[in-house]
Amino acid sequence: MTSDRSAAKASLGGQAVSIAIGLGASQLLTAVIFVAAARASSPQNFGVVAAAVSLGLVVAGVVDFGTSNMWVRDLANGNSHIGEVSARATGKICICVLIFGVSGLVTIAGGVDWRYLAACPIGISFLLKQTADVGLRAGSRGHHYAISGLIDKATAFALFLTLLALEAPADLAMCIALSAGPIFGGAFSWIVTSPSLRVTPRSSFLKFWPWRRALGYGSYSSAISLQNLDVSLLALFGGPQSAGLYGAVTRWTQPMGMVSTAVSSASIPYIAKAPSNAAAIAQVRRTYWILGLAILACVCVASFAPVLVPLLVGDAYSGSVGILQILALGTIPAVLNQPMAVFLQARHFDRFVSVVIGIGVGVQLTSLIGLIPLMGALSAAVAFLLAQIVIFSGFSAKFARLRRQMM
Repeated sequence: MTSDRSAAKASLGGQAVSIAIGLGASQLLTAVIFVAAARASSPQNFGVVAAAVSLGLVVAGVVDFGTSNMWVRDLANGNSHIGEVSARATGKICICVLIFGVSGLVTIAGGVDWRYLAACPIGISFLLKQTADVGLRAGSRGHHYAISGLIDKATAFALFLTLLALEAPADLAMCIALSAGPIFGGAFSWIVTSPSLRVTPRSSFLKFWPWRRALGYGSYSSAISLQNLDVSLLALFGGPQSAGLYGAVTRWTQPMGMVSTAVSSASIPYIAKAPSNAAAIAQVRRTYWILGLAILACVCVASFAPVLVPLLVGDAYSGSVGILQILALGTIPAVLNQPMAVFLQARHFDRFVSVVIGIGVGVQLTSLIGLIPLMGALSAAVAFLLAQIVIFSGFSAKFARLRRQMM
């Protein structure tokens, strides 16, 4: 029994490390794309593209409504079978394509800046990749999941460089690259997934409601997705200049966030299968050091921001230094919040998680709008920090209560 438990822990630790390396490297490539596009554009022009990217991710996240994570949990603990999941996923993707198709037509008819159309392919490809990953994650195939993420961003990076070499505008190159990358990563995920867990198109999708039993997960997922509205809100209330200053550095802390995502993604099947909360906590204990490294990286980014920003994106973005410092500090509680949220969801406290996240995101968006007249682009970073502190406080209180119950 002891050896089995140790093997499980080692397996979880190994998967978490693999996913952390893969997703961390993936986000570094994404950050490089954003840096290169920002350097080739003025803050005002880059702000429009950054807003379009964030808008696509928001809509895709709302359409997903937490179903991907819920299906990972339910497939792992045997509460769902792949046929039903495939039918629901097919319906969800069809609805997503319909929503983005109508949105694109409205954008064209309304004479809106054409670059906002990039939200459509970016959102669709993101959702396809997320759906293709379900079987890999449910089957505890963390190493392949990490490779899939690398293929996604490496393809996007290579395509971005190719388009720049062909003298395509940097903003157009970034939009095309970020749309194509997830398709290749998702294709890899689908191919290497075991047939017994592979999500496949089903003609019976009309018989199934895609978001059945997803209220708790969906509220959480939608709230998280709404966080991506920060760039769009900055562009709307503060102007493209503010959105550009914020958007130029907002991805720089993503690698640390992806480390947290790695721990969370690898942990879901193990936590879901654990017979008790105490056993579930024991399963994930060996991943704590990975989170510690992510926090250390946040401190380093905050410390070296005055050097990094002018070096990487130029003096035109000097106003982004303070933004990056506050974002890095806000990422410290964010690194801890995601594993806590996933743990509570996997232990069926998903409604509690959705309430806490909803409050946190509400604080973020309202404080962002309220602070824009006073702080400009810096308001988005401050709002992010406030939200993460609120969320951390809520989750910490819940874990303190669980620990008292286990004693």
